[in-house]
Amino acid sequence: MKFLIVEDDPMVGRINREFALKTELAESVEIAESIEAAEALLSAEDSDWDLVLLDVYLPDGRGTELLRWIRKNRITAAVIFITADRNPATVEEALSLGAGDYLVKPFTYDRFNEAVRRVSGRLEKLKSAADFDQSRIDAIFGDEASSSEDGELEKGLSRHTYDIIAAALSRTPSAGFTADDLAGETGLSRVTVRRYLEYMEKR
Repeated sequence: MKFLIVEDDPMVGRINREFALKTELAESVEIAESIEAAEALLSAEDSDWDLVLLDVYLPDGRGTELLRWIRKNRITAAVIFITADRNPATVEEALSLGAGDYLVKPFTYDRFNEAVRRVSGRLEKLKSAADFDQSRIDAIFGDEASSSEDGELEKGLSRHTYDIIAAALSRTPSAGFTADDLAGETGLSRVTVRRYLEYMEKR
């Protein structure tokens, strides 16, 4: 995947770049510090970006404006917001423009990894299908369905992370597994996997 990070704070940009490389999904990572710079990269002739990690507060405008420009110009890159903006109106606008996720600073690597893998999985499903029947469409939109299903998890647990681990469990050999095995398969940290396994065991 080709990542474009749109972030004007150099330190945050470096952290986001390190997180992107840590997922092992990033083939390349570029950083743009303004909307103008991002538009130049996104509109280049050889542009084939897969994922844009987008801040809201930028020196020459708002990230939502850039996402609106991306959609207007039919650029197919997925977008994840990474921002300190907690305003409900901004979140609503991001959703209406088709953002893949919305991370509020500060966030953990696990949450970042979860967001990137969710978007990556969706892109793979889109690219691998010659056409779409209902089951394939359901698989693509299944993330939203699973996150809103009945049954609240205890505070601090994510439905999407729970589903990732549950799916990995269903693929484990009958001989058994360790938290390290699941961490390696899911890309989550061992500490996170153990926390969810303990919760599953209690249930």
